[in-house]
Amino acid sequence: MFKTHTLWVAIAAQVIGCVAAAEEPGDVTRRSDAPFADGTPEALGVITVANEISFELLNDSTKRGGVGLDVRAAENIVRYRSGADQIDGTHDDIAFTSVSELDAVRWVGPSSFALLLDYALVGGYIDSAIARYVYGVRENSREATALLEVANYHSQHELDNLIGLDSRSARNIADYRSGPDGVLHSTDDRRIDSLVDLDRIRFVGRTSFARLLDFAVTHGYMP
Repeated sequence: MFKTHTLWVAIAAQVIGCVAAAEEPGDVTRRSDAPFADGTPEALGVITVANEISFELLNDSTKRGGVGLDVRAAENIVRYRSGADQIDGTHDDIAFTSVSELDAVRWVGPSSFALLLDYALVGGYIDSAIARYVYGVRENSREATALLEVANYHSQHELDNLIGLDSRSARNIADYRSGPDGVLHSTDDRRIDSLVDLDRIRFVGRTSFARLLDFAVTHGYMP
């Protein structure tokens, strides 16, 4: 998900800013921690709102059905997720995947998180997000597609020794893909089609997801 070319680096630097510049109006010191931990229902709901709501709704007042963010916070959230072309809803968009990533955006601070959380609670985004995220990765996202491609493509030996999965995780992933006959590359092979399906495989959990995603990012699997 990380863009390496100069334009995106410049945009990200402007949006995230330095530590001192990241304060909200009225903040005396920069907070050191996000308000809730990644992977919690609250975090998932807030991240979903930040990824999906338009600038107009992010900035509009709560009385009019919006989130009520400071205009600078709303602008920077949309700028960050719009990617290098700075057009929201195109192929190079970047989804927030963690609270700390959102927290680093300039002008996003405690009051922003409070407003985003209120909107997520009222709008049902928390319940929806729980069903759509597995270990912080959103189903059908670029990250999910890349992670599943790695899990479906590599052999048991590669999953174990190259990617660094627990040997039991690697074996069970390969066994699942082999289908009922237990022979890989035969007519009854199965693909792992979703993050939920992958998570159901025994000994596959948060660490497996993290290592599969890290391999996908560093080895060019991101679409």
